[in-house]
Order: sequence, then structure tokens, then C-alpha cells
Amino acid sequence: MLVEEEDIKEQEVIEEQEDKTAQMTEMDESESVMEIASVSSTMFSSGDGTADNPYIIETAEQLDAMRNNLTAHYQLGNDIDLSAYSSGEGWKPIGGAPFQFSGTFDGRGYVITGLKINRQEDNQGLFGRLGVYGEIKDVT
Repeated sequence: MLVEEEDIKEQEVIEEQEDKTAQMTEMDESESVMEIASVSSTMFSSGDGTADNPYIIETAEQLDAMRNNLTAHYQLGNDIDLSAYSSGEGWKPIGGAPFQFSGTFDGRGYVITGLKINRQEDNQGLFGRLGVYGEIKDVT
């Protein structure tokens, strides 16, 4: 029963994120949807975020940009050094309450180094909270 409630809550969060994205698109009618889509796709080395064509991440900045779409599919295409994010509180985990990471992340055997976190909150790591449908695999 608890898993069903989590599934329902996660689906509600996903729908809320989609609604916010739709509202942002409608806010400025002078910008075309095509322009918004091209900005999103150029953020990553390649891919479109689908299961068949995941976004490819090759830089720390691209890894950090994952937090802007918590339901997409991602793969590492390179080792990543996060030492540029080590000052102050350090790396801010991807996904957290109430917006959990519900996409997929395949490290493809690449290594992430320089991860530093100095925060007092719960659920600290590269990812903060993983949703029911989220998947993280093959990353060191």
C-alpha cells in the first residue's frame, strides 16, 4: 500500500513539473517553443533525453544541469571532476524532497571525482532522493 501511495505522489510531482514547464513556455509568447527546445538540447553533448537517445554528459556543468529535468534519461560520456563545486556547502545533490530524481542515469563505467558535500540536510550524495521509477547504475 505504501508503494502505491509513493507512486501516486511521484506521478503528481512529475505532472506538476510538466505543468510548470508548460506555464514557463506560455509566459513569453515572443519566444518560440523551438528556441526553448534548442537551448535544452545544446546543454548536453548529444541526445534528446529519451530512453532510446539519452542525454550524454561530458562535463561537470552538464552533470549539474541534470537537476533541470529530473525525469529524463542520461548517460556519462566521460569521467567527470566535480572539484569546481567543492567550495562552501559543496555539491548540491540532484533531486530531493519533493522533487526526486525519477529518470535514469547510466555511468557507463566512468568515474566521478572531486565530490564534496558539507551540508546538514538528510539525503546527501551525488543524488539526494531517488523516485520509485528512478535508476542509477554503473558509476564509480
